[in-house]
Amino acid sequence: MSKTIFIIRNELIRTIVRPSFIISLLMFPLIMAVVIFISSTQKDSSSFAAFSMLTGDTGEENEGYVDQSGLIKAFPPQVEEGALKSFPDIHSANQALENGDISAYYLVPVNYLTSGTINYIRADYNPLSGLENSTMFRDVLDYNLLGQDLQAADRFWNPIQVEEVALVESVTRDATNPMSYMLPYFVGMILYVVIISSASLLLNSISTEKGNRVIELLIASASPQEIMNGKILALGVVGLFQAVFWAGTGLIVLNIFNQNTILSGSLVLPPFLILWVILYFLLGYAIYGSLMAGVGALAPGMKEASQATMLVVMPLLIPLILSPSFSMAPDNALSVALSLFPFTAPVSMITRLTAGSVPAWQLALSLCLMLITAFLVVRAVAGLFRAQTLLTGQNFNLLLFIKALAGRA
Repeated sequence: MSKTIFIIRNELIRTIVRPSFIISLLMFPLIMAVVIFISSTQKDSSSFAAFSMLTGDTGEENEGYVDQSGLIKAFPPQVEEGALKSFPDIHSANQALENGDISAYYLVPVNYLTSGTINYIRADYNPLSGLENSTMFRDVLDYNLLGQDLQAADRFWNPIQVEEVALVESVTRDATNPMSYMLPYFVGMILYVVIISSASLLLNSISTEKGNRVIELLIASASPQEIMNGKILALGVVGLFQAVFWAGTGLIVLNIFNQNTILSGSLVLPPFLILWVILYFLLGYAIYGSLMAGVGALAPGMKEASQATMLVVMPLLIPLILSPSFSMAPDNALSVALSLFPFTAPVSMITRLTAGSVPAWQLALSLCLMLITAFLVVRAVAGLFRAQTLLTGQNFNLLLFIKALAGRA
């Protein structure tokens, strides 16, 4: 036991003082703070303010129109005065366009009521930023086509007022905000990164010590089982600290900017999510950390071990690939199955919890299956931590790895 504690302490100190670990620990909350700060300063309150920044659109360009049909007589209340400039003819509109007074203008021809055709004139048309005020001009046309009847226009723009009534308590999301459907993917991605990064630390530690033959010194002073237990526990603590630190700083950042950020409407998380994240991280790390340790024990060096990593973590990638299923239909058969299957459950279940409520029996069954799987995997990998395997190694082979886990190699 004392040797295991010594290995835990040595592994902890060596990992947390590593510059790469410190940088990765601080970069996530820093990037998150910068992104949310930028989004909170945008005047545009829509979900696509960040997209406008990428396209170079400042949101301050004015457009105009030439109404040859005589249809437009008034603007609806939602169109600000001066947002669309009226010109008596094409010549004056072209002159304003050349002078930079407007960025584009709409030409409503005389036969608009019969043809429905409108010309859009812009000197530097870009499909990403062009037609930026088309919705505004469409509102103007609708309002005038309906005889400036605001009540009729409002009913035309909003024909249905849906009031949702939930039979069970669940997480509510802003259906008009696309970011609310991206949030489950982001949370699942973060958990995936934390589990894999923690498991990779274990793989890197074992492979490096095999490469520089430090493992020989460890085996001379401690049993392979003590080495395995010490490394798994130490790097599990490091990963848990990383997860809690990221979650804590993330909540602090969100609380600071929540009143101003354009993302605030979509960031609706269920209560006690952090507790579930911690539980699924611990069990997910126990499974994948042990598998990574087995790869490190079986492969001869870091290069071969890194190549085998993708094969081992592939099941954990499946929920990320199928993330739209969790956001749009968190309770369908595929989502439930992936959240119960132990090798996909860590990311799948947390993604479902972020997207909506999950029945208690599914949470309990998922945790039980993961706990049993973690026990069996740790026990199987312990068989690979023997001196002969650690000191020799051979080219990694997935079939051989599976046989070794089953105790047949």
